[in-house]
Amino acid sequence: MDLEQFILQNYQQPISLKGLEPFLNERVFFNLDNPPSLPAGGSQQAKEGDALSIPTVPTSLGSAIVFYTLATDVRLQKPFAGVLLDEAIQIVHAMQAAKGILLQSSQMPALLIEKPSAGEVKLREASAKSIPQ
Repeated sequence: MDLEQFILQNYQQPISLKGLEPFLNERVFFNLDNPPSLPAGGSQQAKEGDALSIPTVPTSLGSAIVFYTLATDVRLQKPFAGVLLDEAIQIVHAMQAAKGILLQSSQMPALLIEKPSAGEVKLREASAKSIPQ
């Protein structure tokens, strides 16, 4: 099962970050408020220190960042960005204005997950470092 299928099967249930662990290495995609200028069909790797403005949407938790499961989703505005779900969680944690993560399937169903606490992020980072690769 991939993240898209997981959302479609579980969108009516409360899901915690722990429930997303099987999908942490899947790519998710998001819109940018200040996209860089790129050549047609081009891509660009963000570097440390690059400033990206990521839009938020109002939800029942407060402002959330929308991450789409498919790069072909018509709601993505080009150019857009993509990261691993694990990195998306870290982005949301680092953004003060964000109160949650909205994982949007290619259809209507989506999962709204509360922003991780600092303790949850540190615990996940520690457990990821302890797993042999």
